[in-house]
Amino acid sequence: EITPEGTVGSIGGVQQKIVGAEEDGAELFLVPADNCDEAVRGHWDPDTMRLARVATLEEAVDVVETWVDDPDAALPACKVGSETSVRTGK
Repeated sequence: EITPEGTVGSIGGVQQKIVGAEEDGAELFLVPADNCDEAVRGHWDPDTMRLARVATLEEAVDVVETWVDDPDAALPACKVGSETSVRTGK
């Protein structure tokens, strides 16, 4: 869900959506900031697909553009505790 102001809201079933995206060959998954704790506790292969934390539509566009230009670029990532970290590379 994205509000008219551009804020990205949480989604249900994020772990299942990540697994489904990975099984379909996705290499990047945009995780709403509110879903970070749940997302990183799921089962996914960080060597196959990257999870990028986004809180706004603008951040989502920036992440996708950065990743398209360089799939190994540092992107905002999630870790347990909703603290953001930056993960470099695959």
